[in-house]
Amino acid sequence: MIINDIAKICSLEKEIILNLLNIFQENQNFDDNELIEKKYFTTSNYRKIRKKLVIDIANARIKELAFIIFNENINIRSFKNHNSKMYVTIKDKLISNVFKKNFNFYLSNSGLQQIDFIDELDPISSIINTASLSTYGWKKEAIPITQIKNSVITRIFQSIFG
Repeated sequence: MIINDIAKICSLEKEIILNLLNIFQENQNFDDNELIEKKYFTTSNYRKIRKKLVIDIANARIKELAFIIFNENINIRSFKNHNSKMYVTIKDKLISNVFKKNFNFYLSNSGLQQIDFIDELDPISSIINTASLSTYGWKKEAIPITQIKNSVITRIFQSIFG
């Protein structure tokens, strides 16, 4: 989503954005008015775009995602009330490396104090934890599953047409 936002707003190709993010991964210290160099525009025409704009677009999306996750998701409210620890993994390693501090900043400002980033998910430990949850259940509460009640007419049509 972050790369797509940058591509749309700046009218850049994804290849150029990925090259920029690789450069940002190595060095994030640049002036606010520093422009993207011409050497990155190999397949398209050069446009004067500030590097800070690219970072600002990514920060806006990260801030929006953090807000949606922690303020509009009712399942997360108990995390904020009990000061629980949250583990976060970001699938795209390039995005994770470049914007890890930004994710940490916006997630911690959303109400969580303890956030750990997991670089690699271990499938074996995930399977063991899932088996433990399914066998012994949750410590305090289960996540409720809502069942939609169908009307009489809907049930009749479902029984006839499957």
